[in-house]
Formats: sequence, structure tokens, C-alpha cells
Amino acid sequence: MLLVVAVIYTIALVAVGMLLTGLTRTPEQFGIVLQIAAAAMPLLGGAYWPPGTVTNPIILAVSEFVPLTHAMEAMKGIALLHYGPAELAAPLAKLLLIAVLCMGVGINMVERRSH
Repeated sequence: MLLVVAVIYTIALVAVGMLLTGLTRTPEQFGIVLQIAAAAMPLLGGAYWPPGTVTNPIILAVSEFVPLTHAMEAMKGIALLHYGPAELAAPLAKLLLIAVLCMGVGINMVERRSH
């Protein structure tokens, strides 16, 4: 199950990268935005602190759009709580939704820019 979560998380990260590509005009801009996103994702995704530490509703709302949040939820569930397929459905569905939306918007933006 960990491999399934890792593959879906990787797909979601590639999709976020495509969205960032669509949002930037030059490689330099992409590098800056990528560094900011790479630094912010673990902070918002809960990789640096245990669950329940952050209680700010704004940060919790923003973290719902970060793929790492749902990947961490799924991996913690598998490793610590022995989640099965039914319990993994919600975080994996959220990861897939992020992947589809980001990839769709990112590809559309890149195509519009190239014409």
C-alpha cells in the first residue's frame, strides 16, 4: 500500500510542477517559485510537527491544497493505524483530485502561452 501512496503522491507533485510551470514565464521565475513552494510544502503538509500542533484555521485550510498533507495522512495511517483500502480512499482521492486539477490547469496555461 505504501507504494500506491508514493506513486499517487509523485503524480500529484508532477502536476503541481506543471501548474508552477504554467504560472511562470521564465526559468528564473520558475526556480524562485519552486524554491518557495519546496520550502512551504513540508511546513504546510505537517512534515515538521505532529498532528494537532497547528490549530490556526487559515493554515489548516491552506494545507488541504498541499499534496504532502494527504500523503502524510495516508502514510501515517498505513504505518501507525493499519489503514486498509477503505480508510485510504479519502486521502488518495484528494491527492488524485489535486493531480487532475493542477495538471489540467497547468497544461492549459502552458499551451496558451506557447501560442
